[in-house]
Amino acid sequence: MREILTAVNAGDPFWQQQLKGRYREHVREINEYVDSLRAQRGGLRVPHVAPWHGGNQASVLSVLADPGPKTEDTGMLCVRNPDPTSRVQRELMDCVHIAPGDLTPWNSYPWARPLAAKNQALTAEERGAGEEALLAVISRMPALRVLFLQGDQAQTVGM
Repeated sequence: MREILTAVNAGDPFWQQQLKGRYREHVREINEYVDSLRAQRGGLRVPHVAPWHGGNQASVLSVLADPGPKTEDTGMLCVRNPDPTSRVQRELMDCVHIAPGDLTPWNSYPWARPLAAKNQALTAEERGAGEEALLAVISRMPALRVLFLQGDQAQTVGM
């Protein structure tokens, strides 16, 4: 598997630790599933869940739309990604006292979409694939208590 090293994470010990730990016990099953999702679609980008988060031990699954461009830089779904969405997620977590280990981030459509499709509704095929992937991740989270569907796309796939 190709390791992702960019200007964002190449010299940052936090991102180096996340990359090295992406198959730690609590995230292994989810991240191995991510690897299978990549293989299903010819290597299309699906970010791993950062081990900074709770993985299969988390009680909260936070579902957004699809991978943002900064996940390409880090290779991870993480609220510490250097983008506005991640900043808002950190602020929300702080407001309601959710620790990073209590939450696992996910996307209603886990594959990166072309920039031109970013603001378009998912196709029926994309919705179906997203639903299947979401259910598979949920099935790997025995401690899950809260499914937090953020936005129209996540609510469409998750309901």
